[in-house]
Amino acid sequence: MSDTYEIASQEDLKNNPEYGDIKPLKSGNYIVKLAKIVLELKPTWNPSIKNWNYNEMKWVYNVIALPYAMENGDEMQDVEKTPVKPLTKWIFREINPFSIGFLPDNVTPSNLRAVIAYTTGQDVHGKIKPAGFILIDKEQKIVTDDAKRQAFIEDQKKTIDERTFVKEGYKPIPDIRSYEGKYIACAIGVDTKGRNKITRFSEVSSKFQPSKAEEDEKMPKFLESYNKMLEKKKNKGVAGTAVSTEKVITDEIKVEDIPF
Repeated sequence: MSDTYEIASQEDLKNNPEYGDIKPLKSGNYIVKLAKIVLELKPTWNPSIKNWNYNEMKWVYNVIALPYAMENGDEMQDVEKTPVKPLTKWIFREINPFSIGFLPDNVTPSNLRAVIAYTTGQDVHGKIKPAGFILIDKEQKIVTDDAKRQAFIEDQKKTIDERTFVKEGYKPIPDIRSYEGKYIACAIGVDTKGRNKITRFSEVSSKFQPSKAEEDEKMPKFLESYNKMLEKKKNKGVAGTAVSTEKVITDEIKVEDIPF
C-alpha cells in the first residue's frame, strides 16, 4: 500500500464536499433539491462543557439541500463570484419535527410546515396533511405497532381531558421523509462563520422544470459522497442515530385526525 499523502485537486473540492469546506454561495433566493431527509435522535449540545449531553436527547430532521438555480435566473455563484454548477453544493439544515405552526410574527410558517405545504401544493395557512406520521413514546422510541398507532388516532377524537396518550408522553411527528427528492424554493444566507444557512422555505414556481441530464449526471456523485460521509461518521462515532429506514405510514390511518 502506498503511503503517499495527496491533497485533493480543485475539481475534487468543487464536486466532493466530503473533502472539506468550499466557499459559500452568495446570499439570495434559490431553488434547491431536498436530496436527503433523515430523522435522527441526537444528544443536545451543552455549551458550558462544550460537549454532547447524552442525558437529553432530541429528535431532528437532518436535511441536505442541493442548490439547483437562482430563482431570478441569474447564474449561481459563490461569494467570490466563481460560478457554481447545479446540484454540487451541499447545504445542511436541521428541522424541528415538533414545530408545526408559525413564527412569532404569525405569518412565517415553521420550516417543517413550509416543507410539507410547499412540496405538496397545500395551503400553508390552512389544514395541511403530511404523507404520514411517526409516533414517539415517552422513552423517545418510535412506535411501529399498527394497533397502538390506530389507538392513538382514536384517542385524538376524544375531548382533551379524556385523551390518555398525550398524558402518557406520546407525541406525533409529521413524516416528511417521502418528500426527499422534491424541489423547493428558499432564501439562503451566509452566517458569521462563512457558512450557508437556509433561513426560510417558499413555494417553487410551477414553471420550474429540472434537467433530467443534470440529475442523471450529478445525483450519483452526490450519493457516492453521501455514503462516504456516513461511513466516516460511523467510524468516528459521530453523535446521532439515523432511523430513516423505518417504514412510512400513509393515510391508511387517518393522518388528518392528528392535531399537528
